[in-house]
Amino acid sequence: MQIASRYLKNTKVLTLKGCLDYHAKSEFDLAIEFAKEIRCQHIILDFTQVSGVDSAGLGRIVLCTKKLHNQGIQLTLLNPTPQIREFLQQLETTLNLPICDTEEQALAMCG
Repeated sequence: MQIASRYLKNTKVLTLKGCLDYHAKSEFDLAIEFAKEIRCQHIILDFTQVSGVDSAGLGRIVLCTKKLHNQGIQLTLLNPTPQIREFLQQLETTLNLPICDTEEQALAMCG
């Protein structure tokens, strides 16, 4: 997995490319930690180029969402595949994770 990052409007945009699976755990966790260290208030995970996600990857998203929420940081998912979207929407009542189709929508989530 490759992760590119950029900073916009107090938001860290992490563009993921490849498969978010067990093997990508360390790189994913490091990218999230770096975003927290620069004290951003919002992290967007851009899934436009994500080719697949296994159960470990989904678990990372769920755990990350809960941890960031407890620290006052909004996490937003951008353009996930229909399968990932469906899974996360099933958790919607317990998981505060907005899912957006465009970067403009995602940036507006943390006004």
